[in-house]
Amino acid sequence: MHAIINLMQKLGYKVEYKGVCAGLTQMWVQAYFSGENEEFVFLSRIDKINDDFEKGKINENNIEQKLLVTENKIKHGMALDDEDIHLLEMRPFFDGVALYQLAKNAGENFFINAPPGGPVQTDVDTISKTTASKALENKAIIKVYNEPLACINANLQNFFDELKKTISENASDVVFTLSSGLHRIGLRFDADENKWVLINPGSYLDDSLAYKKDDKGNPLSLKETINKNLKFDHECIAKEIQAALSLEANSVANINAFVVENHPELSNIKSNFSSLNPPRENVVNRGITLIHLAVAYNNLSALENNIHFYDLDTRIIDTGKTALEIGLIDNHVECIRILVKHGANLKLTNTQGKTQLSIEIQEKKWENIIAVLSSIEHISRLSEKDLKSIKKKKSEIQKHFISYLNSISDPNKKKEAIEEALHEPSGLVIIFDQDFKKKILKLNAGNFATASAENAGQPVTEKKSKFSFLLNALKLKSENKTSFLENQHKSEVHITKEKKINPQQ
Repeated sequence: MHAIINLMQKLGYKVEYKGVCAGLTQMWVQAYFSGENEEFVFLSRIDKINDDFEKGKINENNIEQKLLVTENKIKHGMALDDEDIHLLEMRPFFDGVALYQLAKNAGENFFINAPPGGPVQTDVDTISKTTASKALENKAIIKVYNEPLACINANLQNFFDELKKTISENASDVVFTLSSGLHRIGLRFDADENKWVLINPGSYLDDSLAYKKDDKGNPLSLKETINKNLKFDHECIAKEIQAALSLEANSVANINAFVVENHPELSNIKSNFSSLNPPRENVVNRGITLIHLAVAYNNLSALENNIHFYDLDTRIIDTGKTALEIGLIDNHVECIRILVKHGANLKLTNTQGKTQLSIEIQEKKWENIIAVLSSIEHISRLSEKDLKSIKKKKSEIQKHFISYLNSISDPNKKKEAIEEALHEPSGLVIIFDQDFKKKILKLNAGNFATASAENAGQPVTEKKSKFSFLLNALKLKSENKTSFLENQHKSEVHITKEKKINPQQ
């Protein structure tokens, strides 16, 4: 996948190195529904891009020049060869990938009453008009339907076995996409060969799109395939099952509803899919809520969209952990802030009679402690014992807080962080004595001078930039930290009906 990312970045697309698998997978969905040959064309295109990149025929250093040469051929009426056509088709293909990737980023949720972690109906309507070929403009659009699912890994194969039965009469008209938050893959059922087929754009195992097999050349089981490619390392997974059927356009308010009056052939799959019971009982019985899952996967939008629907202090039966404890243990700082601001109980203790915050203090996890303190409106939310411990460690917390502020390279963002820290009421008053406030205010004054000089286009004096060496060092350290995204895990499934929309392959 790095070949596609590097080329897209060089051509000015705003894609990140972590991947474009969502955009690629949705483009595959369109290709599949365009006709029997289009999936092959799509796979061949990806393989050629990767192969040419590996051999140096095309890379970030020569792509712009090669495109310019080809465009000049057109201007001068010169004949184009296959390589020229491949280059010219690359831009509209990348357009589609980028558009769908951005649509995916608009909503990363597990749940039915929120934008799904893939394109919603309005996204599909809009993007398909750009990415689809002229010949397919009059064909029906993709219809999105959502159903939430949370299940343990052991039940995953059984669920898809049942799903296979549900779609058996419509197998050629249905495809799926699954996402773990780290990666997205496509999945369809081949009724003729009675097997699931995996489409993996930008695999973690290699850089090709391929049907995955084991070392002996045999197809992997669906459970093995999903786990191997999506890298699930939590016992519990959260997935959103989405059925996307090719129906007439409906209003945004009807995104989650099937409309079958004009499509009687769809009524059977609609009723079958809706009656399919996901194997979620084991999860429910264990006390695991969607809040636990959202925090475990560091999925902020999922957490924010469901924060009001669950008791934040619910404990998982097996472990006794609350969502806040999971966030503190896994160092999911933004999740910690959200939970504390919405009233998560900081005084709950474990079987040893310790609060999780006391463990954080003992382990000197100052970033988590600062996140808690900055998110409470009054120190009464802390236990007396934790309050005393924090006061004893005040100087260490102060030191870390200064380092945190210095790590913010953007002067305006640093100013906002300082003002937020000094804003009352806040639990940070525990560590903010008068001397420390003076240090913060002095840092803010120096920061303001730096920002003012930068905004005016003037050089910053030596005095005003005395923290530059420290800032650069901390910034470098921050950039080398492991991304929180490596701890995100969620899954979703898209079901799509009828061969309707085609990208410009």
